[in-house]
Order: sequence, then C-alpha cells, then structure tokens
Amino acid sequence: MSDAFHISDVMPTGEKSTQFGDEYHVKFAESAETFKLWYKKEPKAGMTQWGDINGTKFKKDGGLKDDDAAPAAPPQGVRRSYDSVEKDKSDGARQGMCMNNAANYVNSQSDDKLSPAKWADAVYKYATALYRQGDLTMVDDGKNDVPSTVEEVFGVK
Repeated sequence: MSDAFHISDVMPTGEKSTQFGDEYHVKFAESAETFKLWYKKEPKAGMTQWGDINGTKFKKDGGLKDDDAAPAAPPQGVRRSYDSVEKDKSDGARQGMCMNNAANYVNSQSDDKLSPAKWADAVYKYATALYRQGDLTMVDDGKNDVPSTVEEVFGVK
C-alpha cells in the first residue's frame, strides 16, 4: 500500500542520468529522513509523492502531483499517510516507568509478606505519586489522598 508524502524540502545532488533524470535529496513532511530520489520533472516543496518508506529507503509509487492542482485520488486500495500516523506512546512509557519504580521500592521496603491486594495498593500509591510529581504542569486539586511530594512518598527528610 502506498501513502501520500508531501515534499517539504528539495536539493539537487548534481547527479544526472539520461534514463532516470536528475537525483535530488528529498525531505518529506511526514518523515524525519531525507531520501535520494531520481526525477525527470524537478520536484518542488509542496508537491505530493506517493510511495512507501521502509527504514531509510523510499520506494516511489507513481509520479509527482502538484498540490496546487486538483487533488489526485490515491491509487486503488491505497491508504492515505494520515491513516498510519503513530500515536504518541510517551505517556504510557511514563506510566510504566512509574509502576516499575514503585514496585521495586515496595519490594525493597517490605520485610513482611504483603497480600497481593495490599502490595498492589502500595505500588499504585507510590506510582501515582511519582507520576504526579513528574507532571510539571499538574495542579494538586486536593481530591486525592496520594502524597504530593516524593519526599512524602519515600520518607526522605
């Protein structure tokens, strides 16, 4: 399946071929990578190129389309690039790190064996406090009985 990629920057490499045209460094708005691609027609910022990105390689699927012209329908069975936008997973990673650190802390502090429910409650309490402490924009609304500082959580004086 191909995606629509919008050219944000173009720079010729200086390489020319009678068969393929001119080679360009092409930067797409949808990717951090820059790709070397051959074109017979000079690509310009704002144009759309259909294709696929596989790591550091770009495979063209069709020619260039001017964004000023009437929008071209994607080839049959093709998804548009915005359908494949990856969601931000940083909050889930942050939550996971808080849970892992809290579990390690509860395990290291607990001399007597906790029941599974008490252990889970303690880990949740510490993980929530770590998560809230790490959120520099969060305002404590006073509705939660979770300690508001790491000092309170870990007993640091």
